[in-house]
Amino acid sequence: MPYTQLKEMDDVNPEFPQADVALVISANDAGIDNRLYTDPETGMFFSDAKKGLAELKAAVGEFAG
Repeated sequence: MPYTQLKEMDDVNPEFPQADVALVISANDAGIDNRLYTDPETGMFFSDAKKGLAELKAAVGEFAG
């Protein structure tokens, strides 16, 4: 994805109420508490970024048919 298409969280946050799904890609900063880890409405997918995105793309493609 071209860097120019990336958005800062503060800029994209207002769009979340209109979204059905959000895919947030981020590094896991050690030692920083993240309330999303315990949020029951959040799923976490841990993987190597390139490999994991390829897996997610394939899975969504199968689901969307």
